[in-house]
Amino acid sequence: MKKILSSRSWRIIMPLILGTYIAEITLILSAFAYPKLSAKDMLFSYVLENGRIYLVNAILPVFLVYLGYLLTRRGWVGYLLGAIPSLMIGMVNYYKISLRSDPLLASDILLAAEAGDIMSQYQLDVTPEIAL
Repeated sequence: MKKILSSRSWRIIMPLILGTYIAEITLILSAFAYPKLSAKDMLFSYVLENGRIYLVNAILPVFLVYLGYLLTRRGWVGYLLGAIPSLMIGMVNYYKISLRSDPLLASDILLAAEAGDIMSQYQLDVTPEIAL
């Protein structure tokens, strides 16, 4: 068992699996954000019909997991470095789609101060999808 865990292929494949898992969680959050559309159909379109959406969403978490693992040689640090920012962006995207029916864009990051003012007017409910 120890030989398997210390093998080179394991150290290359595991961060990739963990990063794609984080990307899948953020895509699931996006799919459940807009109740008028079927979440199943949205996930199907993300993964099977247009694989580029999945790949673009997986680049950041996979890169951060590899970066954290390469810098510290600790798998859990790499996972946290990939998971925390990716899941925070995913949750912001979920709430933005739920409240305004449009996804988070790169230009929205520049409007963070305005977003704080807007969010003070709403009450955020933790749904079962978010709790998972």
